[in-house]
Amino acid sequence: MPRSPAPHAAPARRAAVALALALAACSSGSSAPVTPPPPPPVPAVPGVPALIQGVMIQGVTAFGQTLPSGDGYESFPGQANTWDLDRDYSLRSGGLAGPFSGALVLYAGVPTVTPPTFESLEMDVLATQALPAFPYDQTYAEATFLTPLFGAADGVRTAELSDGATAGVAPLEGSRSLLLNGTSSSRVTQTLDVSAVTAPLTLSWSHVFFAIPGALVGAPAPTFTVSFHGTDGQLLETVYTATANEDRGPGTGGSPGASFTVGPWPGHDQVVVSFELAGPSPSLVQIDGVSLAGGPATILNGDFEAGTLAGGDASWTAASPSESQNVEGAPRTLCVGSAGDCGAQLAVRRTFFAPPKAHWARITDVFENAGAAAVSADVVYLSFLAAGASTALYQPRDGALVGYDLSGGGTRDFGIVFGSGSAFFRTASAAAVSAGAPDGNGTMFVVHPLTVPPGGRVALVHFVLLAGSSTGLAGGASSPGVEADAAAILSGFRSTLDPTYRNGMRAGDADLVTNL
Repeated sequence: MPRSPAPHAAPARRAAVALALALAACSSGSSAPVTPPPPPPVPAVPGVPALIQGVMIQGVTAFGQTLPSGDGYESFPGQANTWDLDRDYSLRSGGLAGPFSGALVLYAGVPTVTPPTFESLEMDVLATQALPAFPYDQTYAEATFLTPLFGAADGVRTAELSDGATAGVAPLEGSRSLLLNGTSSSRVTQTLDVSAVTAPLTLSWSHVFFAIPGALVGAPAPTFTVSFHGTDGQLLETVYTATANEDRGPGTGGSPGASFTVGPWPGHDQVVVSFELAGPSPSLVQIDGVSLAGGPATILNGDFEAGTLAGGDASWTAASPSESQNVEGAPRTLCVGSAGDCGAQLAVRRTFFAPPKAHWARITDVFENAGAAAVSADVVYLSFLAAGASTALYQPRDGALVGYDLSGGGTRDFGIVFGSGSAFFRTASAAAVSAGAPDGNGTMFVVHPLTVPPGGRVALVHFVLLAGSSTGLAGGASSPGVEADAAAILSGFRSTLDPTYRNGMRAGDADLVTNL
């Protein structure tokens, strides 16, 4: 069956809780992640990418892009977009105002028309399925999470005291609530003096949980957990766990949405209360009105109206993140002979890498030929555009394509850097869109002729660029920021002085790349 566009989240953002509930029903599993100590860092060599290795963590497969928005829509404060990995290691949408309904979906085989045209590619990929697709069946168990591990200094955002305006949520009480972001572990804690506590207490709070699951088969459900620990990290008591959307906001008269009996904790003079979200972006938990009643222990700044999350005010502290945003899938074999003949086969391994503050995500595809004869095929990358026929597309230079929404719908500007391949697309004109008769096309293709020698490997690498604003909303006719990012990648991928665009690749994979 042909791939259909992935669901696209409109700028209505999190108001559509029912949609998130429906999505959450597709997920399974609920265990909370345990993050072991990160591997020791490998000393950097100027101009040489750091060596990478697998890490045993329960990571996530959708990540917030730490880039401020220019239009007021954010998946989390300070994060305009979401890098949401799909079940075939393509990009699902790009976030709440993302420009895609599927980007860089991979097909490979022998086209029916040589050289191909836009129309022949539509026929081969979408109508007759003459070119086989990389299977849409990757499981979470098959994913390998790779170094580097990113922290707060790299741009990972886990928690914020915020009015929630850009994230589309209003404070539960007062002017600020605590927001927990979708990461493998977003946790805030407060250490309490319980030396005089001898009887049970009542822990109360209010929360709203937006649980958006990852796409991979068997991915753990987003999980919100409230617990108490010893100062040595030992788990003393799990108070509450949720794995699906729920609204436990303040009740009538401001009564808390949740109240539970907790403690006492014999043998502990101090305990640590923890609120944690483990799940992919754009999952989100709002928390407010935290209190501890019935005894001498006190929670400070439980209304989150004062202080910071740095711990300097002796109240809440945000735990240091350690996030892998480098995910490798399992190989799949494609029959790439004429009409899907399995006499010619290529094994394909896809890897998705997105540093937190980067304007780009990289998808690396390694093609391996285990046979005794060379295998030739056209590799086709299909992208569905969220703005459909109202998408303006242009090539500012060879090897890059830039697009923006002319409809005024607010989807963000984007780019794809593809190097030596060929792009096939139909751009919209401003006049036609303004007249209510958009003349573009909601699909675009990038094609690379590829020959893999017997027993050999060849790699293709593509970069997806996401901007924090929409040119169409601003009345512009180009996207200079995306153009600049694309130019930097095209000129910098092979830099001997700066390995930025090759970082996170397996040893030797960069040498296999033929298109950049």
